[in-house]
Parts: sequence; structure tokens; C-alpha cells
Amino acid sequence: MNSVLWKSHNVSAAYESQPVISNLNLEIFEGESFCIIGINGAGKSTLLKLLLGMLKASSGVVQWKGRPLSSLTSIERRESLSMMEAHPYCTFPMTVRELIEMSVFATGNSKIMARAIEITSVEPLLEKNILELSSGEVRRAFIAHLLAQNTKGILADELFTNLDWAYKLQLLKGLSEWKRDFGTTFVFAIHELDLVQNFADRIGLMHQGRMVKVGSPPDVLHSKEFQNSFGVDFRIINAGHN
Repeated sequence: MNSVLWKSHNVSAAYESQPVISNLNLEIFEGESFCIIGINGAGKSTLLKLLLGMLKASSGVVQWKGRPLSSLTSIERRESLSMMEAHPYCTFPMTVRELIEMSVFATGNSKIMARAIEITSVEPLLEKNILELSSGEVRRAFIAHLLAQNTKGILADELFTNLDWAYKLQLLKGLSEWKRDFGTTFVFAIHELDLVQNFADRIGLMHQGRMVKVGSPPDVLHSKEFQNSFGVDFRIINAGHN
């Protein structure tokens, strides 16, 4: 079994004293694709922020490679972890190439940049102003920026939102190849359950701030916990996408 990258022990978190995550215990292993699912407000985005170190736990400990995540220096965290939030944006004009080069400046690896561009199909967009792109094109540019950082752990919130199906499928294939070649660990909060079953090694189902089920895609998607959380059988959801 691969080594544990992230480990959370009895972790709770709150926003302005309002509990969001409660007594969460979780291990995420090196080189796996771990997808977090749950209805809106389940705590998925908050968990990502805890795993990144963006949000401090109100109790419990989040560890990275056996160390408290809070003990990592800013340089260590930047070299180890990267994340794309649900709604990435730029507030000033820049080309897609310039955005991706910001990642390469940190890593100094132009081959990684070329691979990220290929997976996201943004080559035709490289010289375009990111402020003038569609929402799907902006997302692809930021995914390329995320991959080009080439960190050991990559987190993303709703990675596939606003992408056309052809790009979703291409990205799924590219991410699997990326994980194989670089040993990257992916942790995604995601709503596209039909994609989850084809991408995730394991799924974590969250409900009301708790991790209620962790396992393989079939174990989680066809569980009583899933039906209780989503209020519908996965077979009905899946049929609606076919």
C-alpha cells in the first residue's frame, strides 16, 4: 500500500463559530485520485481548504507526510500543494501563456508546461487575453496553470464545471496519464458523479459536515449512505446522464 500523504484526526472546522466540519477522520494515500462528493453545503469545499492549509481547524490535526500541515513553511507548502477554487478568475489582463508561465517560473520546467497545455488543449488560446475568454476557456487555462505547478498534491473544487463533454473526457484521460507519469495525488470536490466512477480510486461521501462513507466508487455510489444523503438511488442519477 502507498504511504499516507494526508491524515486528519478528529478534525472540526467552523466559520464564525458556525460548525462546518465535525470530527473528521481521513487518510489519503500517495498517488491516488480521491474524489469528495456530497450535496451542496455538505462541507466539501471546506475540507479542501483544510487539506491545503488555507483554513485552520478549530480542533484536531491535519497532517501532511506525518507532519502537522500547520508546521510547513510557506515555501514547503507552495512546493508540495496547489489548488484551484471553484470560480478561478483574473482581475487584470494577461495572456493564457503568461498565466501558465507563472507556474513554470516556480518550477523551471518547460516540459511540464508543454504537457499541461496539451492535456487542456489551450494551445490555440495561449496569446489571448484571459479576460476575453469564455468561462470554459478560462477554466481550461487555470487547469493548465494548476498542473504546470507540478506539486505532489493537487486539489480542485468543481474541476469539470463549464467544460464541454469532449474536454471533460480528454481531461479525464490526461489526468490519469499525469498521475501515472508523475505520481501526483489528486483530491477533487466534484458533482459529476458519472465522471467520478470512471476517475476516482476512492470516494469520500460527506453529509452535514461529516465523512459518512469512504471506499471504491461502487462501494460508495451504491451504498445506503449515498441514497440517504442524496435522497435518490445512484442508478436513477446515472440513467439520467445516459
